[in-house]
Amino acid sequence: MANKSYDPNVERDLLTHVGSAISRWSGMEDMLVRICVRLLDAEKEKTGVVMYSVFNFNTRLDIISELFDLSPNFKSLTDGWGGIAKRLRALNLTRNRLAHHTILERPGDEFAREPALRPAMFDVRTKSKKYKPLTLDEIEGHDRPNRRMRDISAFSS
Repeated sequence: MANKSYDPNVERDLLTHVGSAISRWSGMEDMLVRICVRLLDAEKEKTGVVMYSVFNFNTRLDIISELFDLSPNFKSLTDGWGGIAKRLRALNLTRNRLAHHTILERPGDEFAREPALRPAMFDVRTKSKKYKPLTLDEIEGHDRPNRRMRDISAFSS
């Protein structure tokens, strides 16, 4: 049963920010392909086929790290890349929640005062039970242009 103070405008804003954050993530993944293009000195299309065929995001980051190690011309950037990769791994956890959690109410749940992302009804894994709902304010924080994107952009240009 929905809380009487439930605001549909907050729900709309939450969904807008989720969509925007997922789109920005996709843009960041394109930047990772551009980094690989430079490290491999390869064609964009072929590099894209390879990188987008790797479903695991952490594996993509590992591939790039290995390519930095094998690329003498980019050796000086390896430490900077390591910091970016570490931050991206942490952000990937939130990205997964944005992509796979829901604002839909679950039967028997008291809905929060504001809409928030929660694990799906049948996601009863221990890990999922530990998550607090992601609120609009928290999602807005992941949707803003930030230093990470500027850092990655510098590597991919």
